[in-house]
Amino acid sequence: MSEITSLISIYAHFLILYMQVVKTLEESKECIPVFDATLKFMYTGNIKLTDDNIYPILQLADKYIITELKDICVKFILQGIPPHNIKKALDILCYSETFNVPAIVEKCLSILANYFQQMTHKYLQRFNLKQFTKLISRDDVVVNDEFMLFKKVDHWYTTSVDNGDIINPMDDEDVRNSYKDLLSLLSEIRFEHMTPSQLREARSMKLGAYVQEHHPEVSRSSSILLKGHSLIQASSFNGINK
Repeated sequence: MSEITSLISIYAHFLILYMQVVKTLEESKECIPVFDATLKFMYTGNIKLTDDNIYPILQLADKYIITELKDICVKFILQGIPPHNIKKALDILCYSETFNVPAIVEKCLSILANYFQQMTHKYLQRFNLKQFTKLISRDDVVVNDEFMLFKKVDHWYTTSVDNGDIINPMDDEDVRNSYKDLLSLLSEIRFEHMTPSQLREARSMKLGAYVQEHHPEVSRSSSILLKGHSLIQASSFNGINK
């Protein structure tokens, strides 16, 4: 039997298996159209990636531990992340955290940190607590000063409370883990670097009122505020895709 005939036979065999697998496995709707291409890769080592199919294929590669294919997908995504596009970086960050792909998360966070001060409400509200804490804990977050950082955190916090993403700890004993994460978020803000007028204004904000009522020691003590930010003077940026 020739090599070509063997490949055709193998392919036919896999197609039969594929039809059976699709019936028995629970694949997401977007993964079903790319299942065949993923299957072909397993015995040919070839696959055509596009912006439309990359994430479903990555999902399958991750699910079935196809390491080589996953590496190819990661490389494709990294090469396609625009350095000045906040929306794209945030879209990819939210999707990629489903998988264990630190390189993609790091590149997205680096872009978002660079444009942190330019982020509007529509972007801030998309972060969950873990993502937001990870972002503002970076040393390369670009802000004019610590008060600007606090205002962004307050904006995010207010939106999260209004959406029900964060529950006030005094209202529900089952949110202790979220409560600890919120304290971790607050520990990234160096209150001692604010001016008296900034502190007064901060106390009038929703997050400021929460800190005063439940954790006045956070704003007084510098012992938990050990990790610093690069207080980079933010200049005007061009080429931001909103």
